[in-house]
Amino acid sequence: KSKLVNEFKIPEQKIVEIPNGVEDVFFSTGFAPNFYREWNINPEKWQGIAVVVGRVSYAKGIQNLKIAIKKLKNVLFFVAGGDDGYLNTLKSSFSGMDNIIFSEKFITPEKQIDMYAAADVLLLPSLHEAFGIVVLEALAQGVPVISTNKGGPAEIFTTRAVKLIDPEDKEEWKVSIEGIVKNTSRAEELGKVGQEFAEKYTWAKITQKIIEVYEEVLPESSDSE
Repeated sequence: KSKLVNEFKIPEQKIVEIPNGVEDVFFSTGFAPNFYREWNINPEKWQGIAVVVGRVSYAKGIQNLKIAIKKLKNVLFFVAGGDDGYLNTLKSSFSGMDNIIFSEKFITPEKQIDMYAAADVLLLPSLHEAFGIVVLEALAQGVPVISTNKGGPAEIFTTRAVKLIDPEDKEEWKVSIEGIVKNTSRAEELGKVGQEFAEKYTWAKITQKIIEVYEEVLPESSDSE
């Protein structure tokens, strides 16, 4: 919006912001045992499960979670996403750490909701993020989020269910993740707040906003039409 106003000199009052929407499946109930079974995970072994969803690339900032993964040995980190040229580098960097799993492939929404049912927190440590649809998907599932403060998330996710931090503040990622997994009652509270926030982003509501914009700018049909 600021780019349109400052560089293209478009009057601010003529700009309507319409965000992305969340697929209906993410408002469905997942089944955690399906996730545990598919990935051979014993939930009793872990104090918490932190998930990262998205392509595996340097820009996604997963490398900045190394301190958290190394120090939080009782937290399982699950990276759900296909390789974008950085997977082998990350696997080498995290060699010897048995509390991280790479799916090495993209996961369908139906399987993602099973993953979210098992997860305690979603992490989005991107060096820069235009929007961050995975944040809304996690919130719709009642999962609190720790997100980058670079780009869209800082502007869009105005809810306390999303903690925004510098993607390169490696120690803060560790502290923030630990704070969620050690306080289940707080995580549940934030999850409920997040679900309420995500409800504003159903496609039915987003579509209605688009229709309203068209109705405002298009001339009314005349009787002759």
